[in-house]
Amino acid sequence: MDLLKKYEYILIFIKLGLAIPVCLHYVSIVNEYDLVHVPTYIWILVLLYTAIQFLNKQVQPQIPIHISVFYYMGLLSIALPVFLVDRFEKVDWLIVSKVGCWFLLISILLQMRSFMSQKNNVK
Repeated sequence: MDLLKKYEYILIFIKLGLAIPVCLHYVSIVNEYDLVHVPTYIWILVLLYTAIQFLNKQVQPQIPIHISVFYYMGLLSIALPVFLVDRFEKVDWLIVSKVGCWFLLISILLQMRSFMSQKNNVK
């Protein structure tokens, strides 16, 4: 894990590279059919993002809770509509997924800011 700690900024940029295509996919969705039938490559990107988030949490266990909350909100907003789009008619799942996917990017940007402030405090 010490090696991962040394390259923590690379993990952050990999997560950023994985989150951008996911967000762009969810922003381009126009109907519920596309929301339920998500392409396999998007699920693979989300799975890789989650694995790197887990590694990042192992490397830096003191990640502030608000960063993790944004990550979980983003993950739920892209995963829940697949299962619940037919069950709740009152919720517009397109809006939930389009707005919620940006929480993945917000969590990365907050983590980058936290990482930079820690590096500045060390120096």
